[in-house]
Amino acid sequence: MTLADFLLHSLPAEVIIVLLAWRWKLHGWLRPADAKLFSWKAVLFLHARWPWTLAGSLAAVWDCFSRSFVDFRVTPKGKPTSPELPAWAIAPYVVLALISGLSALFLSDAQNASGFYFFAILNCALYSALLAVMLIRHAIENDLMRWPHLPAPALARYAACWSLRSPAWPRVARLRSKASRGVLTRCE
Repeated sequence: MTLADFLLHSLPAEVIIVLLAWRWKLHGWLRPADAKLFSWKAVLFLHARWPWTLAGSLAAVWDCFSRSFVDFRVTPKGKPTSPELPAWAIAPYVVLALISGLSALFLSDAQNASGFYFFAILNCALYSALLAVMLIRHAIENDLMRWPHLPAPALARYAACWSLRSPAWPRVARLRSKASRGVLTRCE
């Protein structure tokens, strides 16, 4: 399947979703009511939301089969908040960015899966950007941007987020060019 085939097959579903959202906006059913249909925030929120939707759904299935109750809340209510962003809250995005980026770095068969590299790098960039926005917005909203007030664990998380940015991309390009020339060995 080529990229054009993929886009042709996925386009009808995307058009239907956009038409539904446009109808909701016309009737004032969006929250907030003046929300934009297309924005960078909407794209990031879509990608930020699905791990928690999956976790809540799995918790509900577990509750159903085990006849127990798991109090699942992404933002726990009634507990004092910490200025630090908990590691469990950012872990899914770090894992998703690393899996995508490392798979593009270390899988070397560019001839048979060149589209895979594009989507893997795009996915890594998207989740890295999401992680950066989450950490930066959290720091701004909790007034953590001043150096004396920045806790060491938060500083480590900000450094980890910053390290996910672009230095790996030149290595990806170098590995891809070696793979296409047949120079790449298993040791690289």
